[in-house]
Amino acid sequence: MTLKLLETPRLYLRSLTLQDIDDVYAYAKDPQVSKYVTWETHKNQTDTYEFIQNFASKKYAEGELEPYGIVLKEENRVIGTVGCSWLNQKKDNIMSMGYVLAREYWGKGLMTEAAQALLDYAFESQEPYLIMAWCIAENKASARVMKKLGMTFEGCLRGRIFRHGTQWDMDCYSILQKEWLDCQIK
Repeated sequence: MTLKLLETPRLYLRSLTLQDIDDVYAYAKDPQVSKYVTWETHKNQTDTYEFIQNFASKKYAEGELEPYGIVLKEENRVIGTVGCSWLNQKKDNIMSMGYVLAREYWGKGLMTEAAQALLDYAFESQEPYLIMAWCIAENKASARVMKKLGMTFEGCLRGRIFRHGTQWDMDCYSILQKEWLDCQIK
């Protein structure tokens, strides 16, 4: 199974394939990129292969909307991923969103563009009650993306995640389907 192709003015969002190993590894090996994510820095291309072959393929087979490869049209290469998945196997009608972007593309509005396209598609096709996103509290850039998506800050989960030898606080944001619908009308 593959994900539905999504398109924005500057990006394509599509399923990852094994042909994307070099592109994904290029950013996944960067400690600055992986500093604020929930996965470990890729040590070699085998880590990236396993991510695509095992994690991504499993998620696609389960019908999850993740991970979408973010492809910059002008370069035709994967520069990050964005995804939405169900929490608690749809029982609570809540989805979670996550994303990562290669460092050289930070600050250009690309992640907001990609995340907005997926947020719209997730609400239209899956109809969750709400979509949540978390970021390490220090990651102000990620929090800005969530705010630009219309998400509301719900609170800080203290010491929620242990990464790179440190216990990190996580900030939680969300947007209700009715809030998203209100934004579509404006």
